[in-house]
Amino acid sequence: MIALQHPRVSNRKSYAAVIWLSAAFIFGCGLTHLLGAYTTLNPVYELQGWVLIVNGLISVAAMFFIVFGLIRSVESSKETNKQINQKLKKLVDRYKDKK
Repeated sequence: MIALQHPRVSNRKSYAAVIWLSAAFIFGCGLTHLLGAYTTLNPVYELQGWVLIVNGLISVAAMFFIVFGLIRSVESSKETNKQINQKLKKLVDRYKDKK
């Protein structure tokens, strides 16, 4: 919850989705361990299987959000770098003109 309130994260929905999916994945991992221990006493294999399937799907969804988020951030940083380079070039040109 603290990570979701960070200013850089709160205005980007993809970060929030990654955080929620990661939290759901961690919760799902804990649940699979809990069900594994419970299954030693009471055979609830079908429930355990469904929890594993859902946890796997959450994991895949988180992976896609992370990969596509990284691709988008690299692309946006390229654009930002182009803008910074253009501004720097203008400053250098102004400096050369003054001499």
